[in-house]
Amino acid sequence: MKYLILISFLFSFYLSTAQYNRALFDSEAKLKIWFDSLFSRNETRYTLPDSKKIAFSDSIRRELVSVLNIEDAFSFPFDSLTKLGKLTSSDSLLRVFSWNIRLKGGKYIFYGFVLYRNHLSSNIAKVIELTDKTDSLPDNEVENLTLSGKQWYGASYYQIIPVNEKKQKYYILIGWKGYNAYVNRKVVDVLFFNKKGKPLFGKNIFKSE
Repeated sequence: MKYLILISFLFSFYLSTAQYNRALFDSEAKLKIWFDSLFSRNETRYTLPDSKKIAFSDSIRRELVSVLNIEDAFSFPFDSLTKLGKLTSSDSLLRVFSWNIRLKGGKYIFYGFVLYRNHLSSNIAKVIELTDKTDSLPDNEVENLTLSGKQWYGASYYQIIPVNEKKQKYYILIGWKGYNAYVNRKVVDVLFFNKKGKPLFGKNIFKSE
């Protein structure tokens, strides 16, 4: 019986590897090394010098820029990257990746990517890198701003809610934001795409009385 189980496991593994480009597995292995270094079990992310935290995250960012543009990257699970936030919308058209680092003094830097495809049959998604610009945004006005991916109010997202309204689709993103050593925030943002397919954050859909 144990031999049958082993054969079944090997056959399933073969099917999974045959389904995806080998480069996706190779890239995942590299990313795992960097994430493990950044978020090791002894919490070195709080004791590493800030320069090393940023260097590891920059390596991760550059690798993701490359790997997410490979065919079938949208559906690739990246299961071993447990410290990378990975969300897929219920309509299977949007994926969001995010992670963060905490620097000395309590400041956080957030990193993220959005993958979007127009059709379920598409194997290649549009990849948009998100750049955390929290420090340059007016804190008392940010909730009223519409921002591009290059002006992102960084957050680690944990829920996506697709919404269809008046023939327009948008996504409500719910996330966590470590603002400083003393303040954490819950972020509720709206991601939508303009007529040119450019992602924007901050659509005004919430009514206030």
